[in-house]
Amino acid sequence: MRIGWVLLVLCLAAVLIPGVPASGAGEAPASGGAETAGAAEAVNAFAVDVYLRLAQKEGEFFFSPYSISSALAMVYAGADGETAREMGKTLHLAGLPRPHLAMKALTDRFGAIRGDADYGKNGVFDAANRVWVDREEELLPDYTAFVGLGYGAAAEPLDFKRDANGARKAINEWTARETRGKIRDLLREGDVDRTTRLVLTNAVYFSSEWVK
Repeated sequence: MRIGWVLLVLCLAAVLIPGVPASGAGEAPASGGAETAGAAEAVNAFAVDVYLRLAQKEGEFFFSPYSISSALAMVYAGADGETAREMGKTLHLAGLPRPHLAMKALTDRFGAIRGDADYGKNGVFDAANRVWVDREEELLPDYTAFVGLGYGAAAEPLDFKRDANGARKAINEWTARETRGKIRDLLREGDVDRTTRLVLTNAVYFSSEWVK
């Protein structure tokens, strides 16, 4: 299996062939403070890992650990065996009893900050996920249902085989819409081609007043 990804500011797209949704199976559709805290700790730990790698190169950089964690968590939900174990460890989600429930709880908490006094009356955090699958491929129903419930990621068919450029433009249009025009060209020509079967995207829009 070949996995490639493109990271641009606040969006990530991963191209892969999905596995059986074993790591996410059986989690109840609920949320709570413990799950939120667990996911926040996992994302923070993952952020430090990524930062230490990126900081080895000179120059300024900006990245969204939450975006990367969210997109890869959807991959993790479809993983099994050694792949699932390695992804869980890398994302620091393996130690959580219900990792995908925890990620959902964290996303729900972010979505509730609109008007929260801690973020200012105009604070906005919008996050969106989407699964783009080739028209001739069929995702496992359990996986589609799980990422839809846990990550709000609808599965949308695209014709990667016959019109990869058209598929790329459709993903870019979605990204621009979800980021309110801030990111217009997530995928460049050649980032997807006729061999692409599945693309996972996460988009984040955040706006808030300065606390100080």
